[in-house]
Amino acid sequence: MHDTADDAAIIRPLDPAHIRRQMRFDPLPLLIAKPKQVPGHDPNPLPKTNQDRIVRAEKLMSSDPSLQPKRLELLHELVPPAATIAWLRDPNSPSFEIESRDVEAAARELGHNILSLKASSPREIDAAFATIVQTRAGALLIGNSPLFGNRRRQLAALATRYGLPAISYIREFVMAGGLMSYGASDSAAYRRAGSHYVPRILKGAKPSDLPVEMPTKYELVISVVAAKALGLDIPSKLLALADEVIE
Repeated sequence: MHDTADDAAIIRPLDPAHIRRQMRFDPLPLLIAKPKQVPGHDPNPLPKTNQDRIVRAEKLMSSDPSLQPKRLELLHELVPPAATIAWLRDPNSPSFEIESRDVEAAARELGHNILSLKASSPREIDAAFATIVQTRAGALLIGNSPLFGNRRRQLAALATRYGLPAISYIREFVMAGGLMSYGASDSAAYRRAGSHYVPRILKGAKPSDLPVEMPTKYELVISVVAAKALGLDIPSKLLALADEVIE
């Protein structure tokens, strides 16, 4: 296990009084070029295999892989001079291959080099950070993975220790001491599942037959506390966009 007393000292409990919130029901606009739509092509076809179902189910949660270019753009707004942005990825994640093309295209559009690093265990996360430090990457994009969600304290502590601005797909990363997160609201998704899916299943519907819906609420969460620890000034533009600010 990576979590140590030193890490616990970096990550302090948050006072609810220092959390400022507003609500957003539409995703932040993507300023970079969007993928071309092919006439007659459904970008979200009905899943035909279990793997398809897993990937499509991610769209109900914060880990929607299509949001990664937007997270990269948010990092660009925060640290535009960064020549290289590290991208931590879990090769066991269902969206591993899906993310690649969009993130690399977005990086080229924004003028950044991408340092892609794989990690599928806590030890490999440590090793990835050692490589990030050696290559002097200027920021970190955390990929979509249950592992990275579970190891959010480790990731937040390492990012703080090495002075690395990082963005994740889950709000809990920021609550654990991280800098930023952007993704669909899990609480809204769970409420939707409870009000929409559960009653239909209780009435006899098969879960595999129910459509996966796109999220309707997205959240940008920023920690001013973490920014100060990193020696960063959050641009007023980003603070204005934030749904939740940890002060």
